[in-house]
Amino acid sequence: MRFTKRAMAIAIAGLLAGGQAYAQQPTSASTPARQSAYEYDSYYAQEPDAAAKEPAPAAPTGGSCDKNGCAEKNGCGEESGCAGAAADDAAPEMCHLFECCFTKKWGLNIGGWTTQSFTWNTSNPADRFNGPVTWTDQSNQYQLNQQYLFFDRPTNTGGDGWDLGGRVDLLYGTDYRFTTEAGLENKINTPNNPYMGLAIPQFYGEVAYNNLKVKLGHFYSPVGYFVVPTINNFFNTLPYTFQYGEPFTHTGMLATWTANEHWTLGGGFTRGWDNFSNANPHLGSLATATWTGDNKDSLAWVWVQSHEPDANSSGIDPPVGGRVYTSRFLQTLVYSKPITDKLTWVAQSDLGVQGAAFGAGTRTARWYGLNQYLFYKVNDAWTWGASYEWFRDEEGFRVGAAVPSVFNPNGSGNAVGPGFAGNFCETTWGPQWRPGGSQNLLIRPNLRWDWYNGGRNSAGQLPYDSGTRSQQFIWGTDVTLIY
Repeated sequence: MRFTKRAMAIAIAGLLAGGQAYAQQPTSASTPARQSAYEYDSYYAQEPDAAAKEPAPAAPTGGSCDKNGCAEKNGCGEESGCAGAAADDAAPEMCHLFECCFTKKWGLNIGGWTTQSFTWNTSNPADRFNGPVTWTDQSNQYQLNQQYLFFDRPTNTGGDGWDLGGRVDLLYGTDYRFTTEAGLENKINTPNNPYMGLAIPQFYGEVAYNNLKVKLGHFYSPVGYFVVPTINNFFNTLPYTFQYGEPFTHTGMLATWTANEHWTLGGGFTRGWDNFSNANPHLGSLATATWTGDNKDSLAWVWVQSHEPDANSSGIDPPVGGRVYTSRFLQTLVYSKPITDKLTWVAQSDLGVQGAAFGAGTRTARWYGLNQYLFYKVNDAWTWGASYEWFRDEEGFRVGAAVPSVFNPNGSGNAVGPGFAGNFCETTWGPQWRPGGSQNLLIRPNLRWDWYNGGRNSAGQLPYDSGTRSQQFIWGTDVTLIY
């Protein structure tokens, strides 16, 4: 199978003709915007802002109350998120470990999850890594991927007036090293155990006025379809597009304006890709546009412009041997459409470009691809999914390089080096299983086949099986407890 620039242009033109969007998984209650997927996790059944300004619940009768009006018997009385049984014909309700009258009174969301996984690689690679497949990157062994906790006070003006809010996220586990920012997590994690540590992927304040929200601080990037909080992804393995083609986080400002029930527009300034400190002295920008149709289909576009290090820049701070920044551009398009009440189709296309990517006067680097997803919801317990991805790293600039950036040397767990100029394809199949329709327990077994069509890197390596093969099969599953 061979792809050319013409094939890339045809693929992206076809997606543009069909529409652009970025959307959340069909099982999520969040809005189509990617940032909503991050900010308001899927286990909150109401719309993201619905409960932000609800009055505090009245104290239940027949019991004493503390100073917050909460019944002493359980801290939440009958208003607890765990209280009451679901109707016989309805799925069990989510049990919120941290929900009580105090959090409801102040419009706070406090929650988290624990995700653990095991991935079996049929090649049994000697280095015990799944090539350039990150996050579930360690083959034939257990991983604590995410021990996640967040504190969120979403803003909600009801379209009229002012409101203040903010959010803090903490991520501990093997996924931490792919969600770090230069000048932040490398200050709090030691190099003694590079595969386990703490990331602080979000901490920001937000002010809202009427239909405008302005976020200031450190936040997830609004690009693409897959997200860092694993419970909002269908599969527990990640596409190359997300791993190598997109930023994970930004530090800066992002304004979002809800124009009407169909259109949401956004824009802001950042300190570049995955950068918190003065390591990158350049100012970047981003813009978003999201359209939601009456038939629950969604179209969106995200644009990111910044200056980023070239391939020869030192990851040491202060740099040794210099650090050169060149212009980088990324555009993400995603379209989501319910085909039936049970079947949903999602398509995504990314295009990234960086000039003089290998030093002054060198060639431009390009990466691009097309992702397709189908999700079929059988019932409240079972939803099946299938995906196909084509991702082309045209100059070998992205796949296998340090993730999330050159400033984070522990980011890449891949023992095989970078520099694979060619096409990466993968297809993933499997279900999401919520035993008994539980909203607190999620199990995601899946089978994935990766293959590569291109040349060896400068070290004579291929991407998989410790640098010896051009394809691999992996089977993995994870178990997530949500609270």
